[in-house]
Amino acid sequence: MAVLASSWFFYVFPGVDLSVSGWFYDATEGFALAKNPLLRALRSSATWIMRVVVLLALFQIARHSWAGRMAGHAARRSLWLLSCLVVGPGLLVSGLLKEYWERPRPIATDLFRGEVRNNPATSASVRPGRVPTSHRTTATRPSQPWRPRSGEDRSNP
Repeated sequence: MAVLASSWFFYVFPGVDLSVSGWFYDATEGFALAKNPLLRALRSSATWIMRVVVLLALFQIARHSWAGRMAGHAARRSLWLLSCLVVGPGLLVSGLLKEYWERPRPIATDLFRGEVRNNPATSASVRPGRVPTSHRTTATRPSQPWRPRSGEDRSNP
């Protein structure tokens, strides 16, 4: 229900993300908080935290499997968590949305001295790989072998 509500909100008010980004943007300094070492560390920690969560879930699944307790509640919770991470960030975000949705980060748009023309959030695209995704999708990279790593050539699959 929350996903539908937030999707509806951003569909009806497509400029909210740019408006909020504007609060943190200065025409002379750009996004000054992007240079803050504490915030940079916090941002990069999301990837490591996600990887730890995935590894812990895998460890729990293996532990319950070796003990012959895969039908137990704890094993099912770990399987559910891992399944959600593979399907959500792994398949849905990086596999489908990132391929067919052209929505650059606000910092990359021409509105904030970037090089990419801003597009409405509702505009689907045929040019792949333009949607920003959170860093937590990085942890699910092994579940997406079809996706090239950043900087790899997309024309040679």
